[in-house]
Amino acid sequence: MNPNQQHIVELYEKGELNHAKFDHFVELLPVMNKIENQWLYLNIKKWENNPLTTPIYYFNEDWLNELEYEGGTITNARDDIFPDWVDDQHIQTWLELATFEDIIDILHNTGKTATPEMMVIAINYYYEYDAFLEYDEVVARIDNH
Repeated sequence: MNPNQQHIVELYEKGELNHAKFDHFVELLPVMNKIENQWLYLNIKKWENNPLTTPIYYFNEDWLNELEYEGGTITNARDDIFPDWVDDQHIQTWLELATFEDIIDILHNTGKTATPEMMVIAINYYYEYDAFLEYDEVVARIDNH
């Protein structure tokens, strides 16, 4: 874990993790099982163009509700609420952290190494079809392209 990831886990363990920004989804992997299930947010257009470099945001819902009450949030066209200081005003709810974990865990449970590109295929499939892909199904999709 890098220092930022360690800091996020420490904040969570102290009950002080209100929000976090991951520069890309691979940065989320080492902490995903160590923090509370909340919604993940990202800019879908950026994800579609380059998922390996799209920032992912994590907000504690209770904290977000308090921030909304204080007038420190904005709402997008989908009625998603997020802090007004977020540097990408086009983010939206994406996946729950628990769902993200499940998608990745299914790939890892085979004991085989899943590349970030394979994870993107599995994530995109889930996002579109609300269904999981097994490791071999991801490999088959790569082989067909």
